Amino acid sequence: MSVILVDQADEKHDIQINHFNWRPALELIKDSGAGIDKQRLEVMSTNLGAEVSEEEARAIAMYLAESVLKTLQPGEKIHLDKFTSTQELLQTSKDKSSNDSQKEYGVTYEVLQKLVEFLNTCGGFKVY
Repeated sequence: MSVILVDQADEKHDIQINHFNWRPALELIKDSGAGIDKQRLEVMSTNLGAEVSEEEARAIAMYLAESVLKTLQPGEKIHLDKFTSTQELLQTSKDKSSNDSQKEYGVTYEVLQKLVEFLNTCGGFKVY
């Protein structure tokens, strides 16, 4: 499953993010100070068309770029508990325990980069 963020100013401009990346991204969005309340965050976790304004999108982008991406390196990800890991650590943990699905939920550096780029260029967005 995944969500698609569709630019409110240009429906041809969108980004698709799978739930393994989206769930932890929402945790970061919650911390962004962009004014997204708990109810809207819950709707954003589904495909029900939650809306985010252009101003909120820019605030999220700024937070992600300045406070999150600067702490990561390519190939790293941030998990739901905000623990950062590298691909090497993930592979080691998969080899030891294949039952811990929480380790799979992590937004990657690369997805965050693409999300920031989208947020900086969209006219607000809807989550589908």
